[in-house]
Amino acid sequence: MTIFTLETNVSSLGSIEEGCMQISMFQSHRRKEIPITGILIRHAEVISIKDHKGLSLKDEQSTKVPYFIELGINQTDIDYLSLASSLGEIRLFPSVDSYKPDKSTLEQDSKSDGISKVSFIHSK
Repeated sequence: MTIFTLETNVSSLGSIEEGCMQISMFQSHRRKEIPITGILIRHAEVISIKDHKGLSLKDEQSTKVPYFIELGINQTDIDYLSLASSLGEIRLFPSVDSYKPDKSTLEQDSKSDGISKVSFIHSK
């Protein structure tokens, strides 16, 4: 597992908390003015949520305003997620079994997946 950091804000986090919670990551972008949305990762672990000073929101000195979230994902998915975040917006949602100890998995059949993979191959 490796940590993937993503900028965030209050409205995009909703009920997501740090700790053992599992989330799913969706990506959306436009291709030739057609919106494309799809799930990228299932069961990414929420490692921490931090403010603009880098303090955990659980820290007493934190501003309690989320600025970025650290997610536990598979090392092999880091390049793919970096590209996906540069192509469009990544949104986070609690997984159905948010506290089930599964490992993160790349969604192979996502609509968004094919576009990002093609772009990733062309960018190498």
